[in-house]
Amino acid sequence: MSTVVSQRNKKNHRLIAWLLVTVVVMFAFCFAMVPLYEKICNEIGLLGKTTNQRVRVSNFSSEDLTRSIEVDMVSHVSTQIHWDFYPLTTKVNVHPGQVKRVDFYAKNRDDKTIVSKTVFSVTPSIAAPYVKKAECFTFKPQTLAAGAITTLPTIFFIDKDLPKSVTKISLSYALFDTNAK
Repeated sequence: MSTVVSQRNKKNHRLIAWLLVTVVVMFAFCFAMVPLYEKICNEIGLLGKTTNQRVRVSNFSSEDLTRSIEVDMVSHVSTQIHWDFYPLTTKVNVHPGQVKRVDFYAKNRDDKTIVSKTVFSVTPSIAAPYVKKAECFTFKPQTLAAGAITTLPTIFFIDKDLPKSVTKISLSYALFDTNAK
């Protein structure tokens, strides 16, 4: 009888050990998924994510005047940050290859200096790899003193290889407080 109980206890201990190992491996996998997902999205433009890297305008040739892309400029402000933030131009028409500048208005309505971070995305997601930024306030955090007002520029162009089926793009900028809890 004690042999049967002893064997059952060994099996139970092995099962518990395997279950614990499985839980640890699953936790590690889930923890690694966030940076892995971000990396994949940034590299291939999945779900409207783009690389947040500066591109030299001189690397691209002239405009494709046979096509025009309607670009909507959209802004969102986190409830944690007390800023007014919006594009001064909400809609522009751009020929692929044409360099375009759009300025954003920003005012810190808080009584303290705030450092913000802006996350940029593109809709439809198929267009994300073709939107190139030569200059943009999303490249680094923005510091704005209490009550201060500024203009934040973004200079972009759309690669001529954009599929011809895409005629309208939304560029979305979401503003967050880097110190928010």
